[in-house]
Amino acid sequence: MKRFSDYRNLDLQLVQPSQMKRDCELISPDGIILKAYFPSWRKSDAIVDGFGGKWIIKRPSIWKSAIDVSKDGFNYPIASYTGKAFKSGGTVQLQRGLHLPFESNVFKGIYTIFTDTNEILLQIKQTGLLKKKTDVMLGKRKFEILDEYPWLPMLIWYVMLNNQRQSIAGVHYS
Repeated sequence: MKRFSDYRNLDLQLVQPSQMKRDCELISPDGIILKAYFPSWRKSDAIVDGFGGKWIIKRPSIWKSAIDVSKDGFNYPIASYTGKAFKSGGTVQLQRGLHLPFESNVFKGIYTIFTDTNEILLQIKQTGLLKKKTDVMLGKRKFEILDEYPWLPMLIWYVMLNNQRQSIAGVHYS
């Protein structure tokens, strides 16, 4: 089985298979790598499936901008995203005390996670006005973080989805 960092020189895209569902797939030329879906239309918990594991992405509170990621079957979060107040972006906090800066430029449609040395770890770029195309670019170097946390692109997708939902409601957290 390929590791996530092995896909760094390939064209990766985030695709929404159906406009009626909030599902998302990370696709490479080889096929589907990761899949994220909402098990119920009422819940905001997303399940990410791929690379031999399942993770749950959820907002623990509607009053905070935090987003937690936990392994399926466990309640303790293995990572969390916290948005900056009144600014775009935030921080992804991983296990072992790793803090990865997250920047978002909503107007350009670019969402980026950096390493602790300010190198691009993962970047998602939306292009197109009517038919949106979402490209995923991995960093130039091979990072073990991507193999340890392969759900990172889906976390960005979840943040993008929340930003869209909150901008419709008139509230913006990240």
